Amino acid sequence: EIARESLLIAAEICVYTNDRIVLESLPE
Repeated sequence: EIARESLLIAAEICVYTNDRIVLESLPE
């Protein structure tokens, strides 16, 4: 269970950082 929870948390962090990278890489 702990491993599954950490994987879910890591996935959420990845999605969040990916969204940030996409937003920051867009031309203003």
